[in-house]
Amino acid sequence: LAMAWVSTQSTGGKHNSFFSNNKTMNRKAGGIGAERNMEPEVKQIAFNVKKEVEARLGKTFSVYEPIRYTSQVVAGVNYFVKVHVGGEFLHLRIYKDLKSHVQLANVQAGKSAADPISYF
Repeated sequence: LAMAWVSTQSTGGKHNSFFSNNKTMNRKAGGIGAERNMEPEVKQIAFNVKKEVEARLGKTFSVYEPIRYTSQVVAGVNYFVKVHVGGEFLHLRIYKDLKSHVQLANVQAGKSAADPISYF
């Protein structure tokens, strides 16, 4: 992915715009973006933390399907991922640092398909 931050003027002050693959997603630095359909890179990141998710929750999931996500640019990226695990959904917060190291930051269980992904 080719990524760059640029500063632009907006009515009421300055804001940042994030560009990725020539698609513009306007959002403030540090804010959480809109929910999006799953992309292969984020799906792989979610699968990379599956064993840790299972350990934290004390469960093993035969169904583990990341379906939606959003992200937050910090000193790295926080990915907020909705994962279908059979009869329920999980929300994961996964942090990817500037050196591309990935770690599970938090998990919320007992979510439904309709629950929006938000910061936690």
